[in-house]
Amino acid sequence: MARARVDMALAQARLDEAPAGQIRLALAGIRRPVALDAGFAETVARVLARWPQAPADDHPQAPVITVRRGRGGFYLYSPWTHPPRRYRDPVDAACALVADLARAWADDNRDALCLHAAASRFGDGLVVFPSHYRAGKSVLAVALAAGGRPLVTDDVLAVDGAGHGIALGVSPRLRLPLPAGEEALANFAAAHAGPGSRRYLYLDLDPRLQLAHGGALPVRALVVLERDRHPALVPMPLGEMLRRMILRNFARELEARVTFDRLRRLAARAPGYVLRYRRLSSAMALLAEAFGP
Repeated sequence: MARARVDMALAQARLDEAPAGQIRLALAGIRRPVALDAGFAETVARVLARWPQAPADDHPQAPVITVRRGRGGFYLYSPWTHPPRRYRDPVDAACALVADLARAWADDNRDALCLHAAASRFGDGLVVFPSHYRAGKSVLAVALAAGGRPLVTDDVLAVDGAGHGIALGVSPRLRLPLPAGEEALANFAAAHAGPGSRRYLYLDLDPRLQLAHGGALPVRALVVLERDRHPALVPMPLGEMLRRMILRNFARELEARVTFDRLRRLAARAPGYVLRYRRLSSAMALLAEAFGP
């Protein structure tokens, strides 16, 4: 373990020298800058389209995350990565960078929860989808955006102590191939296609269809997604929703007691549901009926 820490420190020291071909950026809400290969920065700018960033060449602190080009691809260095990870495709590297940026934001904003969840705006509040990996939350959030409901996030939602969901400003990402038979989704994705790889496609959304970094709205409802041929939106017991929320939270800086209390209050204040559906159109119709036209 000691040797691993020494190796990581040496690697970070070499990265702190800011080799030629790299630029440093400061992102809103994160104390330390990120260092990126200059050829990779354009992809990142589109992926973080709603997250304010500025040049940070003279920043006094060492980068919290570094992505550099090397033999066979892009290498990502961060406090959560040892050894560094390699990605052949820049979009795949961007996906990993986004995950670590969310962790960096959580570390620097220790009074907030961070949930693996999608969220869409309905009226003056948010409907949050705290569902597990590959449950379809990104696809549903994008489909709702195509229908005119602004997307807050398709993957990570920050939640403050007052129960407001906070946007980080990351462009939504769809896993490829898209679901079969969903022509409206496919047409919307094609019209808003951003950086993509064989596995993923980021979308460039109009500002009216996505909240910018820091945009906050109260959480109106919590909706867990399940695939079922019989569409229905049914209440979920408070205890089960609380269990799901605990599993979806990845911010670890708050005391366990404080985290539990905040999640309990959030689950008690915002009604919990299970949304069962097979087609996106039926899911959207059920949500519109329950939470607004």
